[in-house]
Amino acid sequence: MKISIITVCRNSEKTIETTIKSVVSQTYKDIEYIIIDGNSKDRTKDIVLSYGDRISKFVSEPDKCLWEAMNKGIKLATGDFLYFINSDDYIFDENVIGDVVTFIKERPDADFVYGDIEVRTPPHKPVIQKSPYPIEIVESMVIGCSIPHAGSFIKPYLFEKIGLYNENYKIGSDYEWVTKLMQDQTLKLFYMPRVIASFFSGGLSGNIKENLTEMFEIQNNVPIYQSDFWIARRLVAIQKIYACKYEELLEARTLADERFAFIEASTLGKLLLSVKKAIKALKS
Repeated sequence: MKISIITVCRNSEKTIETTIKSVVSQTYKDIEYIIIDGNSKDRTKDIVLSYGDRISKFVSEPDKCLWEAMNKGIKLATGDFLYFINSDDYIFDENVIGDVVTFIKERPDADFVYGDIEVRTPPHKPVIQKSPYPIEIVESMVIGCSIPHAGSFIKPYLFEKIGLYNENYKIGSDYEWVTKLMQDQTLKLFYMPRVIASFFSGGLSGNIKENLTEMFEIQNNVPIYQSDFWIARRLVAIQKIYACKYEELLEARTLADERFAFIEASTLGKLLLSVKKAIKALKS
């Protein structure tokens, strides 16, 4: 069984080698590794080329967005399953692909297999993000918890049946694609309880406002969420998100007030206050 692994990158000289090493070090060797570079201006291309024939296909040219680059990779892939690991991320350990292939072979009717990911949000410690079971996916996606592409293995024909990633979205194309996936009840999805990759959450996915805006737009248009039941569930989810974000804002304000009070009480704070008073006196 051949696994096509696709990495998209642009100006990723600080991280791309970690990604590449996590792929070429896999104990399972029937891998087609495709790298799509958005015409990087730093050392990214030199780093990729230094790995020679361990990179099966390398394309470096301008692209308009992440999703166009991922779609280029899909069109070049010839594997039995496709897997995306982008240049801020890396495969969790050297046995991942071999373990996934074994899992798939035990489930020959599988169309889509997915697992868990480690999420890195510096300066916090990495945490393991558990993916929902197949029967829980539609519910979990109401609050934006989609299946991570860094944890997913996809049969190529699904991109013919469902379509490629929508290049009109900046962040939410994979979310939209999974909503389409979940509308087809004939497909066989399997959850593998194993950490697949380490994912950096500070990239595009870290833009909360744009993330939520695109998520709500997709939910407003995809048929699966238009029934009375799912509209009600979405309303409850929005209320929970609002309550959570409001609480976070209050906590942030409290912390800011505490820090300001500490600064005022410090020697530096007293000095700044005296300077402020002196300036005010001069103006008067």
